[in-house]
Parts: sequence; C-alpha cells; structure tokens
Amino acid sequence: MSGFNPTPKSDNPYAAPLSAQAYNPNGPYGSGYPPHDSFPQQVPVIGILMMVQGGLELAMGLLLLVIAGFLPIAIAMDQRAAPGDPPVWIIGVVYGIFGLAISTIGILRMFAGYGAFRFRRRMFAIIANCLGFGTLLTCYCAPTALALGVYSLIVLLQPSVMHAFAQNVPAQSKGTRPQ
Repeated sequence: MSGFNPTPKSDNPYAAPLSAQAYNPNGPYGSGYPPHDSFPQQVPVIGILMMVQGGLELAMGLLLLVIAGFLPIAIAMDQRAAPGDPPVWIIGVVYGIFGLAISTIGILRMFAGYGAFRFRRRMFAIIANCLGFGTLLTCYCAPTALALGVYSLIVLLQPSVMHAFAQNVPAQSKGTRPQ
C-alpha cells in the first residue's frame, strides 16, 4: 500500500481540517476527486429514519381519518346539543383534511427514505423532509420530525453527498447497483 494521504494535515492546529473545507471540483486534487468526509455514510441512516418517521406519520394520519368519521357521529348522538350550536360535520372535515395531509406526507417520506437508503432521488428526499415540517402542527411527532428534517437537510446538502448520489446515476440507468 502506498503512503498517499488523501487528506493532508494543515500546519495550523487551529484551522479546520482540509477535508472539512468546501469541496472544490477543480481543487488541488484534480477534477472529480471526491471529498473525504463521513456525510455519505450517514445517508443510509437518514433513509431508515425517514422510513420510520413516515410510518409514524402515516399511523397518525390514519388515526385522524378514523376520528374524522367517528367524532361527528358521537357528537350528533349527544342529546344535549342546542339548536344554535355549529354543525358537527365541520369537525369531521377538519380532522379529515389533517388526516389526509399527514398520511400523504408520511407516505412520501417513506418512499423518499427508501430512495435515500439506496442513494437515489436526493431531491425527492429533500422535498419530502421539507414537507415533513408540516407535521409539526399535529404535535404528535414534532420533536422527531424537526430533528430529522434539520439533520437530513444538513447531510443531503453536503457536496460529498451530492457526489455520492451522482456516482449512483449510471447504475440507476442500467438497473444495477454499484458494488
């Protein structure tokens, strides 16, 4: 094995390592030389977390749809309703809209997570995570949705991750996965 070190050390101990600096495709290592950092290794983890988060959001959306159908019936059966009360179907419509939106976001996030796990459709994963911020309104998975959204955007917008996804493009067109 040769003594070639792809990430040379800086003479300044307080400077950021050269691998942490911005990726320049026409930099000192030539064009197309991939940067060396750990962000591409985190993409499968993000894909798994997106699938889990999407499953939780799908469960919440389905629960809201069940409530949308059940709650107006339960309220209408109450004998204490006054003639001036607002119509009970409004509650069902609101819960139904929220349930449909959360379910759709959950399904999108699950598909985007599967694609990210296989290093495919990076932009779809970014869009699905941005849409996932809409689930913060339910407060059900707000902490995990916020953390996953920020974490995934930090990782998916890195130049080394863009390079890793770009390396998988020829394999996508052939239908095979790179070894």
